[in-house]
Amino acid sequence: MDDPDAIKPAKKIWVHWNVFNISVSGSYYSLSAGEKPNGLIAKGHSGTGYKGMCPPDGKHTYRIAVYAQKDDVNAKKSGKYTLEKFEKKFGDSIIEKVIITGDFK
Repeated sequence: MDDPDAIKPAKKIWVHWNVFNISVSGSYYSLSAGEKPNGLIAKGHSGTGYKGMCPPDGKHTYRIAVYAQKDDVNAKKSGKYTLEKFEKKFGDSIIEKVIITGDFK
């Protein structure tokens, strides 16, 4: 999950959350509220784990991307991957992707 509208106040796309290599059995993955995913939870710009939305300058559009991969990716826990950075580094492994956007202010 990242925030491309943070470029103005933070001078970069703000990474809120990266989770890699979630193990899936079958054709879907289910996660209950408050439950941690079973993958590698990496650091975002505010530390490890999910850090919620708090735009300092009005409305921001947030992007949540989910990628189906051929193989696990060799991502670093300290990676801070924007969508663009992830796709550039691991694009060869991407089978499908879904991107959800939402506004918050």
